[in-house]
Amino acid sequence: MPDLARTVLDDGHADLVAPGRGTLANPDWPGVLTDGAAPLEYDRAMLDPEVTIARQRA
Repeated sequence: MPDLARTVLDDGHADLVAPGRGTLANPDWPGVLTDGAAPLEYDRAMLDPEVTIARQRA
């Protein structure tokens, strides 16, 4: 993903690229990129149980 983001920025297709799901899977995103490590893939299961207002009231 970092390579794709760099290409999008370098080619002028965007002024800003937000990693979104990438930062959910890698809360230390800047360190991962700085260290040259492979970022973890996003997995929806990491958000379970889903936090909702209804669940908080239960």
